[in-house]
Amino acid sequence: GALLLILLGSAWALALSQGRGRLREIEERLRRQREGELRHRLAIDAASAAVLDLDLATGDKVVNDQWYHQLGYAPGEVAPTEARWQSHVAADDLPGINQAFAACVQGRVARFDCQYRVLTQTGARRWHHAIGLVLNKADGGGPGARRLIGLTLDITDRIEAQQRIEEALHLLRLAQEVADIGIWS
Repeated sequence: GALLLILLGSAWALALSQGRGRLREIEERLRRQREGELRHRLAIDAASAAVLDLDLATGDKVVNDQWYHQLGYAPGEVAPTEARWQSHVAADDLPGINQAFAACVQGRVARFDCQYRVLTQTGARRWHHAIGLVLNKADGGGPGARRLIGLTLDITDRIEAQQRIEEALHLLRLAQEVADIGIWS
């Protein structure tokens, strides 16, 4: 009987030891996952990126606060619907956006990547750059587009700087023509 108790006690101690080791593994994996999620959140915040998760079947959207800010709203002030977003996009830019979106959903391109203009709720004209990808049911069981996950960045400052450079180059060319001079390399 004593030998059986010793063996059972040893087996229990071994199982407990292995369980503690497994528990430490799980805790470590969860810690790394939390750290990874924090890094992603900090990177998104640092870029002031709007995040969009769109269910293509239902049209339901999950967005972060920056999505609202980029359109001139307070978080939660309006429902983040497709119609709301489209009402802010320059009408001339919608066909190109729709073509890029369709190409991504149909699997002709791997990523959605589009620049477009918006008029915010406050009346500001801004440039946005949307980048995303479509998750298919194959990623979770079967063919067909399921979700669009993406980021939108406000690139107005970059576009305006580019326009100022182009304008300065144009003025330089005009000045060179008028002065009848050139630039040597």
